[in-house]
Amino acid sequence: MEDNDRLSKYTTVLIPTPLAEKIANKIKGSGFPTVDAFVVSKLREVIGADEKAGADLTPEQEEAAKARLKAMGYLD
Repeated sequence: MEDNDRLSKYTTVLIPTPLAEKIANKIKGSGFPTVDAFVVSKLREVIGADEKAGADLTPEQEEAAKARLKAMGYLD
């Protein structure tokens, strides 16, 4: 597979530099080769948990999720 074909299956997500640096420090020696790999793994966990629940989030769950994303620097 050519690099262009492989890269066309991805998109870019921007995260604050301080958060990326914290993640890089956290994953040292963890088996995650890159910050990208760690973030993708965590996002898959979140999406998988949502899908496992089999229902839309309640308003309380949505607020809790927003608070977690804000704490991680994804939301202002």
